[in-house]
Amino acid sequence: MPTMTPKERIEKLFKREPIDAMPVFSGQGMIAIQAIEKMGIRFAQVHGSAEYMARSAMTTAEMFGFDAVIIPYDMCTVPEAMGRGVS
Repeated sequence: MPTMTPKERIEKLFKREPIDAMPVFSGQGMIAIQAIEKMGIRFAQVHGSAEYMARSAMTTAEMFGFDAVIIPYDMCTVPEAMGRGVS
């Protein structure tokens, strides 16, 4: 049974100190549609709000037991910058 918090585990990993379990996280964007649905919003809304980005990543991490979150929501930035809306 893990005894460290996710933060403690990751800090010790980077310091090459003993850890109780291997940290688990996705190196890619890590939001689940189930997390967005739980928040009561649509996928497109996430991209326009820093709060929604953070909350959707945290909700996903809590749902799946991840130790860290990655928030690269850049997949829609280029099309939007070129005038294509995100819907």
